Amino acid sequence: MWATLTLMSALSTAPAAAGDLQLTNARLSYGQFGPTRKETKFLPGDVCFLTFDIEGLQFDEGGNAKWTMQLDVIDPAGKSRGPNLKVPYQLFSLQGGGIVPYYAFADIAPDEKPGKYKMVVLITDQASKKEAKLEREYEVAEKGFGIVHLNCTYDFGDRNGPRYPAAGLGFVGQQLHLQFGVTGFERDPKTKQPSIKLDVRMLDAEGKPTLKNPITETFPGKDQQLPEQLALLPLNFPLALTRPGKYTVELTATDVLGKKTSTVSYPLVVQEPPK
Repeated sequence: MWATLTLMSALSTAPAAAGDLQLTNARLSYGQFGPTRKETKFLPGDVCFLTFDIEGLQFDEGGNAKWTMQLDVIDPAGKSRGPNLKVPYQLFSLQGGGIVPYYAFADIAPDEKPGKYKMVVLITDQASKKEAKLEREYEVAEKGFGIVHLNCTYDFGDRNGPRYPAAGLGFVGQQLHLQFGVTGFERDPKTKQPSIKLDVRMLDAEGKPTLKNPITETFPGKDQQLPEQLALLPLNFPLALTRPGKYTVELTATDVLGKKTSTVSYPLVVQEPPK
């Protein structure tokens, strides 16, 4: 029931599309409900999220809809990894129908071969038996240093990870959390420890920094030791929202030993809470 209520919160107020089942507004995104990701190239060890809207699902008189989703990934050689089983989903809506935003994702293995891949999503409406297919290409780069898994959540998370995904939208008074990781870093031959510097700054709608200097942290911190087998350093940065407007959070990670830098940007809209 709780999963159903979580899905219901993402239901739009638009009326259900008449006619055929359609998958619209497809885009690569930062996480489940995050803003559009313009960069279509991913590092090994990252994850590719494909977000889309399901239009034309049939809701019964009680406000229920049922559908299945099947995901396939096509590698650079044109070979299928084998489509996943058709996973069933259902949604209850007090509005009685509408557009259902949803997503699919492909994990990119740390040893994934570089090249162009394709995600193929098949949605089947269980009531009408109609189907809709969506295809989207993405590229896997050579192994290297960079920021991966960038997404936003409402909670800090625990040992099992964050639980509540957020969009690139918040209200004054909220605190969001940027979740991400750094991979591909080098280690000191003697200490076996990396040396990573992280700079974080926020830019306003005019591109001006909201603080004079970026917030800087280094990893590992004092008296810290990172396990030798750790290939991805998970990080979290809190965002306390105090002013409405359009912003961009800029993350810059530097591999001090490898002398490499990676920068990513996360667009964020902050609104006044409803009165």
